[in-house]
Amino acid sequence: MRDESKTASTGWSDSRDGTSCAPIVRSLEEGRTGQRYLLAADDGNSTVRILRRKDGVEVSQFGHRGHDGGQFEALHQLAADNKGIVYTGEAGGGMRIQKFVPR
Repeated sequence: MRDESKTASTGWSDSRDGTSCAPIVRSLEEGRTGQRYLLAADDGNSTVRILRRKDGVEVSQFGHRGHDGGQFEALHQLAADNKGIVYTGEAGGGMRIQKFVPR
């Protein structure tokens, strides 16, 4: 059983009812002061977009459609930890989790 109140407050979306789950927006530094960036999973374009929190301007992005490392078939979920490591989950043909470590 999932906590609906937590789901709504964190921006996670669920496709079990057939609705789209993109964009899924998560903070790179969730719960911390000085948050500067947001991550947005853009399933339609198979990319993770990095947005500046204060004005929503895209400052970077990574990924594209495909089956290799760093590519996305069906980008479905997105999370980041307090070290800036990004985890993505794919549904459909992808069915995998990828880990992206900042340089």
